[in-house]
Amino acid sequence: MLSASAAGRRFVRLAIADGDSPPLGVTGLRALWRPREIVFRAERAGPHTLLAGADVAAPVYDLAAILARTGDAPAPARLGSPGPNPGFREAEKDLPFSERYRVPLSVGLALLFGALALWAVRLLRRPPGAGPPT
Repeated sequence: MLSASAAGRRFVRLAIADGDSPPLGVTGLRALWRPREIVFRAERAGPHTLLAGADVAAPVYDLAAILARTGDAPAPARLGSPGPNPGFREAEKDLPFSERYRVPLSVGLALLFGALALWAVRLLRRPPGAGPPT
């Protein structure tokens, strides 16, 4: 028996290194996992909506009733009312280099084009047959 954890990944790779021993006669693989679930007690059958972060009344927790139904020993649970997360902050946009430094790049390109324009004007004003510009 081999225990493994996917740790939130979609795929798990199993590699068996048997060194110089003959190859293992593996003919099959059986993967087992313990499903994770959230149980809600509904007053009636049908579709329900779970609101998170909404401005609604605090929830009622009935963990003891669920544990009694499953046969596990009830454990006390004291959950406070939901509140804002002080560590939360908006994700920073991952802007490309050209967007992060838009103004310096624009100024640099304007200076480059201006210098090229002045150089072109200087070349065009040179008399025909004159030597290289000095």
